Amino acid sequence: MIIYGSRATHLNTFQLKNLPCPYCSQEHTQQMSFFGRYAHVFWIPLFPIGKKSVCECTHCKRTYDSSDYSEKLHAINSELRGRVKSPTWNWAGLMIVGAIFLSTTLFETFRYHDPRDELLEADISRMMYQPEESKDSTSYVISAFLNDFVNEELEPQQFKYLTKVVDDKLLVLLEIPKFSSLEREERPEALRMIEMVLTTEEGLKDKKKYYGLMGKNSQMMVVKSPTDSSYSAFASREPLYEFYGPAEVKD
Repeated sequence: MIIYGSRATHLNTFQLKNLPCPYCSQEHTQQMSFFGRYAHVFWIPLFPIGKKSVCECTHCKRTYDSSDYSEKLHAINSELRGRVKSPTWNWAGLMIVGAIFLSTTLFETFRYHDPRDELLEADISRMMYQPEESKDSTSYVISAFLNDFVNEELEPQQFKYLTKVVDDKLLVLLEIPKFSSLEREERPEALRMIEMVLTTEEGLKDKKKYYGLMGKNSQMMVVKSPTDSSYSAFASREPLYEFYGPAEVKD
């Protein structure tokens, strides 16, 4: 639950001279106090949202706000308001958010980006619905099998495929939009079905195989390579980078 709202804090108080109280007529007894309101989330100040003043007579203890000010008090209020500043800590929340944004931006700017991720992303963008045998025969075989044996609730007609062979390596990409609806222990079953299909393909038996199974919006959920694997709602892509060759050596 997010706790948010606004709060007030005292900013300053000024003694008003030569101005009689409108209620008890005593002079030199009035003071004008300014309060600043600020927005907060979980009681952390975000930013100021305005200032308000009230007058109080120290003699009769009567307090009144700007709706009861005389013309002269309105003029005094306008003059003093310009001299009252909201404290810096009223901006603490925005400063924290800004610092986080800046640090994240700097981190992303200077973080090493493996160029192989761009190659993987390019292949993901080339994935197809219902692949044609003439264009991607391995994907065609996998899709034919899954269309027959996958539960209709997963909508196999919405699956996207791509397979790619480079030298002695095979890349298999599959997007299942409703993958996240499966229980976690059920998700590797999709990988086992694909592995079983590939055992029937003579030319692929000796290939080093790299699998990337994705959910909605191409989020990796099951990843497997000859040397590593990752099974989670946010599986790492890195085991698939091997398919594209060795990493560049940084200077």
